[in-house]
Amino acid sequence: MARVVQIVLVDDDQLVLDRLRSLIISMENVSLAAAYNNPRQALTALSTLPVDLVIAGYLMPPVHGVDLTRQIKATHPDLPVILMNESDQADAVLEGYHAGASGYLSKMADRRELEIAICLVAEGRMYFNQGVLKSLLSKTTSLSPERGKDKKVDLLTKRETEIIRLIAQELSSAEIAEKLFISAGTVETHRHNIMRKLKVRNVIGVVKFAIKNGLI
Repeated sequence: MARVVQIVLVDDDQLVLDRLRSLIISMENVSLAAAYNNPRQALTALSTLPVDLVIAGYLMPPVHGVDLTRQIKATHPDLPVILMNESDQADAVLEGYHAGASGYLSKMADRRELEIAICLVAEGRMYFNQGVLKSLLSKTTSLSPERGKDKKVDLLTKRETEIIRLIAQELSSAEIAEKLFISAGTVETHRHNIMRKLKVRNVIGVVKFAIKNGLI
């Protein structure tokens, strides 16, 4: 990631802000533009700040993180938002996703996970950790009858299945490329083909499909 990603943090818990601030300032190519305890102040400041990504708390009474996300997307549609929460509850994740959030993190995420999430979302992708994905899958399967293996599994090549397993381990395209001794461009091509074959739009769909069909 060549450019410096400017981050705005929003959370009503000062301890959370201080912890995230210390993690962010230790990262290369990532800079903290501002941190706010008050969501309304943050929303007002976005019009004047140089910002590439907002990381906000899910619960910040009286303003809900989901409502803040909707307001941000209404006024800054191209500005990505990552929501933070203390749990991986599927309902909370889905609510944030439908509001326009591009990622979901635990407030206790370590430096590595936080950096991966920032890099992926800043590149226009999405980030949801494996705990979140399993929570989503559990909710999905509880709402639909059990079915046999999806026939789309047979469309996947051995290499594509291998890449799906690495995606589920939260590896980036660059990390997958290094592990498989191929180029990052080739990994991107495989990602595109996987989503096309499975008829899904993002990595959430890929991993949900993989878990449902026993690929991981």
